[in-house]
Amino acid sequence: MKKHLWMAVLLAACAVRPAAAQAVAPTHRAAIEELFAAIGAEREITAGVEAEIRGAVSRQPAMAEYEGMMLAHARRYLRWADLKEDFIRVYARTYTEPDARQLAAFYRTPLGQKTLRVQPQLGAEVRRITQARLRPHAKELSDAITARARARRQAPQRP
Repeated sequence: MKKHLWMAVLLAACAVRPAAAQAVAPTHRAAIEELFAAIGAEREITAGVEAEIRGAVSRQPAMAEYEGMMLAHARRYLRWADLKEDFIRVYARTYTEPDARQLAAFYRTPLGQKTLRVQPQLGAEVRRITQARLRPHAKELSDAITARARARRQAPQRP
């Protein structure tokens, strides 16, 4: 779950256009940076991106020979130094300065550190449970999608 959260944030940050972004007040920026330090954002982003690539390769073994290239590409273009400003803007839009300070304080506690440690396992377990619930019904969804696509292809086209 944590990995997917970071990837969602990463994708959102990549969509931000720096020229159009609003400035973040210095004290708000400091609070966000404090939060980043508490959660180990730089380390987590780097590890998360690499884990996503390795996971994709494990699901598609034919991509194994390209793993090194993909990792090098990500390391070149997804460096923390290049992402940090975009991430600050994303977080500043989401969390007020007091919010960021409270979150940072929480993540510095033993419970906050435990939360950071266990989130990936919890997320994996939640995904396993939901996938197990959906798996027996996959054909039902596939058939419904196929039927709708077939109906659209057979429907008369409007000018």
